[in-house]
Amino acid sequence: MTLNTSKSKEPLNSNIEEVLLLDKSVVEIDFSGKTILSSDMGDHTFDFSWTMPHGTAKKSLLTCLRKMFRTHSLSYIQNCNRYIGHLFKGQEGESVTLNDIQMWTDNHRPSAWPFLQAVLSRCQKLGLPGLDVELIAFLKSPEKFEEKGKGAYFALIVNDPKRGAFTEQELRNIREGVNRAYESGDLDTYYWALIWLLIGTGVRPVQIARMKVKDVIIHLGQKVKKSHWQFPWPRERNPQIKESGREKLHLC
Repeated sequence: MTLNTSKSKEPLNSNIEEVLLLDKSVVEIDFSGKTILSSDMGDHTFDFSWTMPHGTAKKSLLTCLRKMFRTHSLSYIQNCNRYIGHLFKGQEGESVTLNDIQMWTDNHRPSAWPFLQAVLSRCQKLGLPGLDVELIAFLKSPEKFEEKGKGAYFALIVNDPKRGAFTEQELRNIREGVNRAYESGDLDTYYWALIWLLIGTGVRPVQIARMKVKDVIIHLGQKVKKSHWQFPWPRERNPQIKESGREKLHLC
């Protein structure tokens, strides 16, 4: 990747540092102003003017962003930085509360939350100051806030990229409901097994429907019988098209 760095005229309070990027190149970034990094993927603008004046929460989140340049793409960090800037717009940034996050969600698409959440969660795991106690509790266990959230809370929980589209309580209700129906005889073994196959593997119904007998491979060992399944890629919509790839799932 070819990088060119462009900075606006340096103010007296500029905070320019050398930063190691994911591709091992070193660039200069003004962590109190604007820097444009031009790469083969296009221009990436980083406006850190939100860090001024300095507040406790601002310093902590800036520390997290600095570290992310080593491990994440420029486009990803650009989005994280932009949404953090929106969070602190017009604020001193001494602390971030759960109420601040709720107000932030009113002005952003749900898909923007994972970028902000990534930096907040990193800040919480590092034990850096500036996050309100209630916000820390939410970042650790968002499912505990489900009963409070018909609005912003619910939008934050269901758009968590690590937890998926269902909340913890919804998943628990699905699992318990399936087992109760099986125990009462309302659900036979075939459908019970099929539902749990979907829950346990996370594959799409179309992938299971297009499986063949040869896709289930069993390995017989001396003590343990293992198997792995090969699922067709979900993007292959036309069954007449020759299958170009299958994903493997190993089961014991």
